[in-house]
Amino acid sequence: MNDKSAFRITGRMVFFGLVAFFGVIAAVNGVFMYYALDTFPGLTTEDSYRKGIVYNRTLDDAAAQKRLGWTSNVDVSDDGMVTVTMTGKSGLPLSGARASVALTRPLGDETTLQIELKALGEGRYQGAFAAPMPGRWKAEVLVERGGDSYRMRHEVMVKE
Repeated sequence: MNDKSAFRITGRMVFFGLVAFFGVIAAVNGVFMYYALDTFPGLTTEDSYRKGIVYNRTLDDAAAQKRLGWTSNVDVSDDGMVTVTMTGKSGLPLSGARASVALTRPLGDETTLQIELKALGEGRYQGAFAAPMPGRWKAEVLVERGGDSYRMRHEVMVKE
């Protein structure tokens, strides 16, 4: 029998096999860590502890708003006007309310642009928005009429 043709596992093979195995694991973990840290936007809610304490009130407010049945739509025109269109529970335009919108960037910039809207009639409210930069913006609409209030978040795209 020829002993040289038989396959034998040596200590050197085991050592390099273990180094290669753990090297692949470390490389994959490094790639995962890079993408996890690169895509994490950071803290998304300010004062989360206090908001957690009053969560039941938040749920009650959401239920009251749902009973109102109001809906909103936000549009930013090319000439820099923000238009909020409100409809009531019956689907008819919601007029006679006071409306405002707070616009913020979704990531990074902490600046909030608060805009008071003027009623145009037919459930439309409008105000000027001088966007410092184009792109995606979060618009938080606040509408109050009588003792009722409505708050909704929308995303809008601001063109150059």
